Amino acid sequence: SEKDEEGLFKRGKPLFEFFKEQNPHSNYDYRRQIFLQGSPFFGLQGFDFTDIINAEGWPQARIDKTHLAYMKRILRKSTGLYQDMEDTLYRLADIEKGLKTIDDDIVKRRAVKNFVNWLANGVINTDEEQYSWSVRINARGAERGFLAFDLRTKRGLRGMEQRLFMDHMRLPIAFRRFVAYMAEEKLTAQQLEEIREELEKRTKEDDLEQLLTARLALLQSAYDSYNEKFGKTRDPLGEIVETYKLPDEEIEAAEQIINLYQAVGDEIQILERLLR
Repeated sequence: SEKDEEGLFKRGKPLFEFFKEQNPHSNYDYRRQIFLQGSPFFGLQGFDFTDIINAEGWPQARIDKTHLAYMKRILRKSTGLYQDMEDTLYRLADIEKGLKTIDDDIVKRRAVKNFVNWLANGVINTDEEQYSWSVRINARGAERGFLAFDLRTKRGLRGMEQRLFMDHMRLPIAFRRFVAYMAEEKLTAQQLEEIREELEKRTKEDDLEQLLTARLALLQSAYDSYNEKFGKTRDPLGEIVETYKLPDEEIEAAEQIINLYQAVGDEIQILERLLR
Protein backbone atom coordinates (compact mmCIF):
# COMPACT_ATOMS: atom_id res chain seq x y z
CA SER A 1 0.00 0.00 0.00
CA GLU A 2 1.07 3.61 -0.53
CA LYS A 3 2.70 5.68 2.20
CA ASP A 4 2.35 9.33 3.10
CA GLU A 5 5.13 11.92 3.40
CA GLU A 6 6.01 10.63 6.90
CA GLY A 7 6.45 7.06 5.67
CA LEU A 8 3.20 5.79 7.23
CA PHE A 9 0.61 3.74 5.38
CA LYS A 10 -2.38 5.55 3.90
CA ARG A 11 -5.72 4.17 5.02
CA GLY A 12 -9.42 4.90 4.50
CA LYS A 13 -10.28 6.09 0.98
CA PRO A 14 -6.67 5.90 -0.31
CA LEU A 15 -6.63 2.22 0.71
CA PHE A 16 -9.84 1.56 -1.25
CA GLU A 17 -8.36 3.38 -4.25
CA PHE A 18 -5.19 1.28 -3.95
CA PHE A 19 -7.15 -2.00 -4.16
CA LYS A 20 -9.19 -0.59 -7.03
CA GLU A 21 -6.00 0.11 -8.97
CA GLN A 22 -4.64 -3.36 -8.22
CA ASN A 23 -7.75 -5.04 -9.65
CA PRO A 24 -9.31 -2.78 -12.33
CA HIS A 25 -11.31 -5.63 -13.87
CA SER A 26 -13.56 -5.80 -10.80
CA ASN A 27 -14.97 -2.41 -11.75
CA TYR A 28 -16.51 -3.68 -14.97
CA ASP A 29 -16.17 -7.36 -15.81
CA TYR A 30 -17.84 -8.68 -12.67
CA ARG A 31 -20.43 -6.00 -12.11
CA ARG A 32 -24.07 -6.99 -12.40
CA GLN A 33 -27.22 -4.89 -12.49
CA ILE A 34 -29.49 -5.18 -9.45
CA PHE A 35 -33.24 -4.82 -9.96
CA LEU A 36 -36.11 -4.45 -7.52
CA GLN A 37 -39.33 -5.81 -8.95
CA GLY A 38 -42.07 -3.19 -9.01
CA SER A 39 -39.72 -0.36 -8.12
CA PRO A 40 -40.12 2.88 -10.13
CA PHE A 41 -36.43 3.59 -9.59
CA PHE A 42 -34.65 0.22 -9.61
CA GLY A 43 -36.77 -1.53 -12.21
CA LEU A 44 -35.69 -3.09 -15.50
CA GLN A 45 -34.49 0.24 -16.90
CA GLY A 46 -32.06 0.77 -14.03
CA PHE A 47 -31.74 4.15 -12.36
CA ASP A 48 -29.39 7.11 -12.28
CA PHE A 49 -29.99 9.62 -9.48
CA THR A 50 -28.39 12.39 -11.49
CA ASP A 51 -31.51 12.40 -13.68
CA ILE A 52 -33.48 13.80 -10.74
CA ILE A 53 -31.35 16.93 -10.64
CA ASN A 54 -32.73 18.03 -14.02
CA ALA A 55 -36.15 16.39 -13.85
CA GLU A 56 -37.21 17.21 -10.29
CA GLY A 57 -34.72 19.75 -9.01
CA TRP A 58 -34.10 17.81 -5.79
CA PRO A 59 -31.44 19.19 -3.44
CA GLN A 60 -28.40 17.01 -2.82
CA ALA A 61 -29.51 16.21 0.74
CA ARG A 62 -32.77 14.68 -0.56
CA ILE A 63 -30.94 12.75 -3.29
CA ASP A 64 -28.53 11.29 -0.71
CA LYS A 65 -31.37 10.36 1.64
CA THR A 66 -33.35 8.61 -1.10
CA HIS A 67 -30.27 6.90 -2.43
CA LEU A 68 -29.46 5.52 1.01
CA ALA A 69 -33.03 4.28 1.50
CA TYR A 70 -33.00 2.35 -1.77
CA MET A 71 -29.55 0.93 -1.17
CA LYS A 72 -30.85 -0.44 2.13
CA ARG A 73 -33.76 -2.04 0.28
CA ILE A 74 -31.35 -3.66 -2.16
CA LEU A 75 -29.27 -5.07 0.67
CA ARG A 76 -32.34 -6.42 2.46
CA LYS A 77 -33.47 -8.16 -0.74
CA SER A 78 -30.04 -9.54 -1.59
CA THR A 79 -28.58 -11.54 1.28
CA GLY A 80 -25.67 -12.64 -0.89
CA LEU A 81 -24.71 -9.07 -1.73
CA TYR A 82 -24.96 -8.05 1.92
CA GLN A 83 -22.78 -10.99 2.93
CA ASP A 84 -20.18 -10.04 0.31
CA MET A 85 -20.10 -6.48 1.61
CA GLU A 86 -19.83 -7.62 5.22
CA ASP A 87 -16.99 -10.03 4.38
CA THR A 88 -15.16 -7.29 2.45
CA LEU A 89 -15.44 -4.84 5.34
CA TYR A 90 -14.14 -7.42 7.82
CA ARG A 91 -11.15 -8.12 5.57
CA LEU A 92 -10.46 -4.42 5.17
CA ALA A 93 -10.73 -3.94 8.95
CA ASP A 94 -8.08 -6.65 9.44
CA ILE A 95 -5.87 -4.97 6.81
CA GLU A 96 -6.33 -1.57 8.49
CA LYS A 97 -5.44 -3.10 11.86
CA GLY A 98 -2.32 -4.68 10.40
CA LEU A 99 -1.24 -1.41 8.77
CA LYS A 100 -1.77 0.46 12.04
CA THR A 101 0.41 -2.04 13.88
CA ILE A 102 3.18 -1.53 11.32
CA ASP A 103 2.76 2.26 11.49
CA ASP A 104 2.94 2.25 15.29
CA ASP A 105 6.16 0.25 15.14
CA ILE A 106 7.62 2.67 12.56
CA VAL A 107 6.78 5.66 14.76
CA LYS A 108 8.29 4.06 17.87
CA ARG A 109 11.48 3.00 16.11
CA ARG A 110 11.81 6.46 14.56
CA ALA A 111 11.49 8.09 18.00
CA VAL A 112 14.22 5.82 19.36
CA LYS A 113 16.51 6.51 16.40
CA ASN A 114 15.95 10.29 16.67
CA PHE A 115 16.71 10.29 20.40
CA VAL A 116 20.04 8.50 19.92
CA ASN A 117 20.98 10.66 16.92
CA TRP A 118 20.18 13.89 18.78
CA LEU A 119 22.22 12.68 21.75
CA ALA A 120 25.14 11.90 19.44
CA ASN A 121 24.97 15.34 17.80
CA GLY A 122 24.53 17.59 20.83
CA VAL A 123 20.81 18.35 20.59
CA ILE A 124 20.28 16.26 23.72
CA ASN A 125 22.98 16.65 26.34
CA THR A 126 24.07 14.89 29.49
CA ASP A 127 27.16 14.76 31.68
CA GLU A 128 29.66 11.93 31.84
CA GLU A 129 27.77 10.24 34.67
CA GLN A 130 24.43 10.65 32.83
CA TYR A 131 23.09 12.49 35.88
CA SER A 132 21.52 15.60 34.31
CA TRP A 133 19.74 15.61 30.95
CA SER A 134 18.72 18.58 28.82
CA VAL A 135 17.59 19.41 25.30
CA ARG A 136 18.50 22.41 23.19
CA ILE A 137 15.60 24.67 22.24
CA ASN A 138 17.63 26.65 19.71
CA ALA A 139 21.03 26.48 18.00
CA ARG A 140 22.42 29.41 20.01
CA GLY A 141 22.84 27.34 23.15
CA ALA A 142 19.60 27.70 25.13
CA GLU A 143 18.69 24.43 26.86
CA ARG A 144 15.94 23.04 29.06
CA GLY A 145 16.42 20.22 31.52
CA PHE A 146 14.03 17.29 31.33
CA LEU A 147 15.63 14.88 33.82
CA ALA A 148 18.04 14.87 36.75
CA PHE A 149 18.74 11.78 38.83
CA ASP A 150 18.53 13.67 42.11
CA LEU A 151 17.32 12.15 45.35
CA ARG A 152 13.66 12.88 44.59
CA THR A 153 13.87 11.23 41.16
CA LYS A 154 15.71 8.17 42.46
CA ARG A 155 13.18 7.71 45.27
CA GLY A 156 10.40 7.87 42.69
CA LEU A 157 11.76 5.12 40.46
CA ARG A 158 9.66 1.98 40.47
CA GLY A 159 9.70 -1.48 38.92
CA MET A 160 11.82 -1.87 35.81
CA GLU A 161 13.14 1.71 35.92
CA GLN A 162 14.50 1.13 39.42
CA ARG A 163 16.27 -2.03 38.25
CA LEU A 164 17.63 -0.29 35.16
CA PHE A 165 19.09 2.47 37.32
CA MET A 166 20.74 -0.05 39.63
CA ASP A 167 22.22 -1.82 36.58
CA HIS A 168 23.72 1.48 35.31
CA MET A 169 21.38 1.63 32.32
CA ARG A 170 19.99 5.15 32.48
CA LEU A 171 19.45 5.62 28.76
CA PRO A 172 16.00 3.94 28.62
CA ILE A 173 14.80 6.04 31.58
CA ALA A 174 16.07 9.22 29.90
CA PHE A 175 14.35 8.22 26.64
CA ARG A 176 10.97 7.74 28.32
CA ARG A 177 11.28 11.05 30.17
CA PHE A 178 12.30 12.79 26.96
CA VAL A 179 9.29 11.48 25.01
CA ALA A 180 7.00 12.69 27.81
CA TYR A 181 8.77 16.07 27.86
CA MET A 182 8.35 16.49 24.09
CA ALA A 183 4.61 15.89 24.44
CA GLU A 184 4.27 18.28 27.40
CA GLU A 185 6.23 21.08 25.73
CA LYS A 186 4.80 20.37 22.26
CA LEU A 187 8.29 19.96 20.80
CA THR A 188 8.30 18.36 17.36
CA ALA A 189 10.88 16.16 15.68
CA GLN A 190 11.06 18.70 12.87
CA GLN A 191 12.01 21.49 15.29
CA LEU A 192 14.77 19.43 16.87
CA GLU A 193 16.05 18.24 13.51
CA GLU A 194 16.31 21.86 12.35
CA ILE A 195 18.30 22.66 15.51
CA ARG A 196 20.62 19.71 14.77
CA GLU A 197 21.22 20.96 11.24
CA GLU A 198 21.85 24.52 12.43
CA LEU A 199 24.25 23.29 15.12
CA GLU A 200 26.21 21.37 12.52
CA LYS A 201 26.54 24.51 10.38
CA ARG A 202 27.55 26.74 13.31
CA THR A 203 30.07 24.41 14.97
CA LYS A 204 33.70 24.62 13.90
CA GLU A 205 35.30 21.48 12.49
CA ASP A 206 37.59 20.89 15.48
CA ASP A 207 34.79 21.49 17.98
CA LEU A 208 32.47 19.16 16.08
CA GLU A 209 35.09 16.41 16.08
CA GLN A 210 35.61 16.90 19.81
CA LEU A 211 31.85 16.69 20.43
CA LEU A 212 31.41 13.54 18.34
CA THR A 213 34.42 11.89 20.00
CA ALA A 214 32.97 12.56 23.46
CA ARG A 215 29.53 11.29 22.41
CA LEU A 216 31.05 8.16 20.91
CA ALA A 217 32.62 7.41 24.30
CA LEU A 218 29.29 8.11 26.05
CA LEU A 219 27.31 5.84 23.75
CA GLN A 220 29.96 3.12 23.90
CA SER A 221 29.84 3.16 27.71
CA ALA A 222 26.04 2.86 27.65
CA TYR A 223 26.21 0.09 25.05
CA ASP A 224 28.79 -1.84 27.10
CA SER A 225 26.56 -1.70 30.20
CA TYR A 226 23.68 -3.21 28.19
CA ASN A 227 25.85 -5.86 26.52
CA GLU A 228 27.35 -6.91 29.82
CA LYS A 229 23.87 -7.62 31.14
CA PHE A 230 21.88 -8.78 28.10
CA GLY A 231 24.16 -8.82 25.05
CA LYS A 232 25.40 -12.39 25.43
CA THR A 233 22.03 -14.11 25.04
CA ARG A 234 20.21 -15.07 21.86
CA ASP A 235 16.94 -14.00 23.44
CA PRO A 236 17.48 -10.57 25.04
CA LEU A 237 13.73 -9.98 25.35
CA GLY A 238 13.21 -13.18 27.31
CA GLU A 239 16.27 -12.40 29.42
CA ILE A 240 15.02 -8.90 30.28
CA VAL A 241 11.54 -10.18 31.12
CA GLU A 242 12.97 -12.92 33.31
CA THR A 243 15.63 -10.77 35.01
CA TYR A 244 13.25 -7.97 35.92
CA LYS A 245 10.20 -10.26 36.45
CA LEU A 246 8.14 -8.13 34.11
CA PRO A 247 4.36 -8.53 33.83
CA ASP A 248 2.79 -8.88 30.38
CA GLU A 249 1.88 -5.18 30.22
CA GLU A 250 5.57 -4.20 30.40
CA ILE A 251 6.84 -6.47 27.63
CA GLU A 252 6.46 -3.65 25.12
CA ALA A 253 8.72 -1.50 27.31
CA ALA A 254 11.28 -4.32 27.28
CA GLU A 255 11.13 -4.43 23.47
CA GLN A 256 11.73 -0.68 23.49
CA ILE A 257 14.92 -1.17 25.50
CA ILE A 258 16.23 -3.63 22.91
CA ASN A 259 15.36 -1.24 20.05
CA LEU A 260 17.05 1.61 21.92
CA TYR A 261 20.35 -0.20 22.36
CA GLN A 262 20.23 -1.50 18.78
CA ALA A 263 19.96 2.15 17.70
CA VAL A 264 22.89 2.99 19.97
CA GLY A 265 24.98 0.25 18.31
CA ASP A 266 24.07 1.60 14.85
CA GLU A 267 24.98 5.16 15.88
CA ILE A 268 28.33 3.99 17.28
CA GLN A 269 29.20 2.51 13.88
CA ILE A 270 28.23 5.78 12.15
CA LEU A 271 30.39 7.84 14.51
CA GLU A 272 33.33 5.48 14.14
CA ARG A 273 33.20 5.87 10.36
CA LEU A 274 32.97 9.66 10.61
CA LEU A 275 35.92 9.92 12.98
CA ARG A 276 38.34 7.69 11.04
